[in-house]
Amino acid sequence: MAGLTDLEIISYLLSCDENTDGLISNALFALKMTQKTSADRLLTLDKLVPGANTSGLVGLKEIAEGYKAGPLPREGMSNLAWRFAYQFFKGSDYLMEAARGFDGQIVADLGAGRSLDGYILCTIAGARAYIAVEPWNMRRLYQKITDTEKLKGDDELNELMRKMHDFIGTMQYSDRDRVQRIQQRIQQHLKEGSGDLPAVLIAEDMLTFLKRIPDNTVSVLTCGLDRCMIAFDEYGIPVEEEIARVLHPEGAYLAMSSRFSPKKLKKDETTSDDRFSKFTKSA
Repeated sequence: MAGLTDLEIISYLLSCDENTDGLISNALFALKMTQKTSADRLLTLDKLVPGANTSGLVGLKEIAEGYKAGPLPREGMSNLAWRFAYQFFKGSDYLMEAARGFDGQIVADLGAGRSLDGYILCTIAGARAYIAVEPWNMRRLYQKITDTEKLKGDDELNELMRKMHDFIGTMQYSDRDRVQRIQQRIQQHLKEGSGDLPAVLIAEDMLTFLKRIPDNTVSVLTCGLDRCMIAFDEYGIPVEEEIARVLHPEGAYLAMSSRFSPKKLKKDETTSDDRFSKFTKSA
């Protein structure tokens, strides 16, 4: 059917004598995945992280159809999807630490929610790839990350980025080259939107995901995962242990308004405050 329009393909399927509901659904999904959008950048976990255990992971088709990773695991966990990653664009020091910690890294965004803020942040920070881990809101995130208009960002986020572009240039950071790269990426985003950063979508809870990942392979981002979101240590402490295990020696774990504070990692007290924390495996 090469050369046919989407409408011509669907019309052909409707003209068939057999039950074509499944064929139409599959065709629409295939067409969406071949359109020139960021869907071109959606990868499978094993392609991005060699050695990762992919057994039982659902694919993009199931995510697009609304798959959710079951009910909330227990009382004390919330499926609310607040925006927190955009806070990195409210402080130049936060954004600089993201650029220092995530540059060239695969970043796992635990509890990514339904917003593109984490993906856009990792793009501006110079990450190599992005993994969104979200058990309950992944369909919404999938819809946005495959929509070129949504990838241009909303008015609130873009206004923050415009202000940050100008402000960060006035600061006396020693790594001026990094500042310039941040400004260039912001300019690129404001002009054309994001969407070139390779991404993997994982529709399951963060602890299950982390156990799939080999040691020393990814950087980690958590935003808004406080004790209102995840109340119990029976879940939180194992997550902290897994973050410490999977963290790349040259990367960073960055936490914005998050409860996770892995004891096996070194906290950077010079950059951390009551909202933001940075952890690494080395001094």
